[in-house]
Amino acid sequence: LMAFKARELPDSDARVKTELLAAAMTTAAAGFEIGASYVDQVVARYGANRVTGKGAAATLGRLKLWGASLAGIGGGMLAWWDFTDWLQHLRSDPTTKQGKRKSRILATAYALRGVATITLSLGELGTAIAIAKPLFDHLANSSANKIVRLLSQSMSRLAKRLGTQAARLLLARLVLGAFWIGLVLTMIIYIFEDDALEKWCKRSSFRVGKNSEPYDEQEELMALHAAFSEVL
Repeated sequence: LMAFKARELPDSDARVKTELLAAAMTTAAAGFEIGASYVDQVVARYGANRVTGKGAAATLGRLKLWGASLAGIGGGMLAWWDFTDWLQHLRSDPTTKQGKRKSRILATAYALRGVATITLSLGELGTAIAIAKPLFDHLANSSANKIVRLLSQSMSRLAKRLGTQAARLLLARLVLGAFWIGLVLTMIIYIFEDDALEKWCKRSSFRVGKNSEPYDEQEELMALHAAFSEVL
């Protein structure tokens, strides 16, 4: 539904469209994680050395990789906009001392949240690769394509390294730490950041501060429509 909603929006709502697509991808990733949790129960029941357990372990790795890949793409989209907002606040020139302090806080929060989002995505991907070792072993032994076999062998070696106790512990701490840091930064941004309509007012023809960059005449109404869509 979120993907269809994004397709219905006009091209001027690029940010809203990409954020909806990112939300759709992370939702789909959550669905893969739910499916993986059921498959994990099958692996635990039959064991990874039995035929049923081996097939379930390969399926578990496939689901984990799909979920981590979708979450990584969605996280990358959101991180892109965080870094865009970071640059925007760095380049802004508020007239008041309070405005400058607020802009610095927001610039720092956006930059750190972008880094936290990327760290979270990489941590989840590393965990998924470690879990997917049975899948890579299966492809390395059974695939008829030489390139697939070579790639699977390389990924299997990487999965073995990421599957050690120390590496899994590090990945778990990265994921957990990045999640909580991102959550705290999101709350800070929610408190200090203007909403879309307030941002439009600061760049519109009716703006009070004339030092901010104004909209082009053909963009101002489209930006207003996008602001109303985001606020409402």
